[in-house]
Amino acid sequence: MRFVIARRHALDGPDGINAFIYSLSSALMEQGHEVHLVSTAATDVEVARSRYDRVRFTQLHSLMDGPRPSQREMLKSWINKGIGLIREINPDFTIINGSLAVRLPGPSCAISHDLERNQQNPLIRRLYKLIAYRKVDKVVTTCSELKPLLAKELLLNEAAIAVIPTCVLLDTYRVRPYEEREDAILHMGTAPHKKPVSTIRAFASMKNKAALYITGGTSPELNEAIGKLPMDVRSRINLTGVVSAASLKEMLSRVKAVVVPSAYHAPVASPTVLDGLASGTPVVGSDGISVDLIENGVSGYRIPTGDAVERAAKLDEMIANEKLWRYLQQGSLQRAARFDHQQVARQYVELARQVIAARHN
Repeated sequence: MRFVIARRHALDGPDGINAFIYSLSSALMEQGHEVHLVSTAATDVEVARSRYDRVRFTQLHSLMDGPRPSQREMLKSWINKGIGLIREINPDFTIINGSLAVRLPGPSCAISHDLERNQQNPLIRRLYKLIAYRKVDKVVTTCSELKPLLAKELLLNEAAIAVIPTCVLLDTYRVRPYEEREDAILHMGTAPHKKPVSTIRAFASMKNKAALYITGGTSPELNEAIGKLPMDVRSRINLTGVVSAASLKEMLSRVKAVVVPSAYHAPVASPTVLDGLASGTPVVGSDGISVDLIENGVSGYRIPTGDAVERAAKLDEMIANEKLWRYLQQGSLQRAARFDHQQVARQYVELARQVIAARHN
């Protein structure tokens, strides 16, 4: 089959949706399919290759030369160029990441990775989504909690929405046993919704004298939070900056816990959590993480974002209790297996076949 995987934004940025796109594209190609990637903004393939393990596609197409087009420019480019490009590629199925208020030629689905709530006018945002998600044959979401919420927001029957998880390249992660790991925890990302200050507060409350690694850029808020800590705690915090995919996976395999206190409008299938699970590293997440990923006491823990005391207690327990840690590692690996890129790709192939068949009836 010939697939198009489309996204409004550039395909070289360091985020979970691009990681998903390249993982899915790789799996589809390994299964013998043709995959065209289409983005609105210009994409630097070499930058993408430096950030992702397998950047595989039949052809990559960018509708615009600039890196950050406005919403208006994006929509205009899809109307003026995107529709014609899709017609020229003539895919059997198009997978759109996010909402696109344009009907593309041929069978298609749109994936809602989260509820996509931002600072723009909520009424305009909802009207846009009501229109956009009716331009495709099927709506897909990535975790069980999002399905009823998205159905309510879009005024759709839940049966009209499929749940297909995001995916990861499991064979690119290294899994180390307890005895080969540091007494250390890892927090990935410093964007506001990642809540790095929440992790710092929990870390400062821990009894165990572990180390903390934080990846990503710094911010005044982050620096201020660290500056208020006692020297003993500060000395054990390592700000690594932005790291390569290889370095990140090495860190994931060396620490004993991943901390994800992220805040979302609704639970999501966090790629950051998947990184931890795939590395056999238990995750102390938040209630913003889907139960599809974290089952309390099985693959990690879900703790409210602001509860630093409980987060610290769970981290201390996991690091000190080898038996518990090994049990959680096994649960993490079993949960990660559900998100293998080959398995998820087969689900999209089956969805494509169902949509194509429905169109012919």
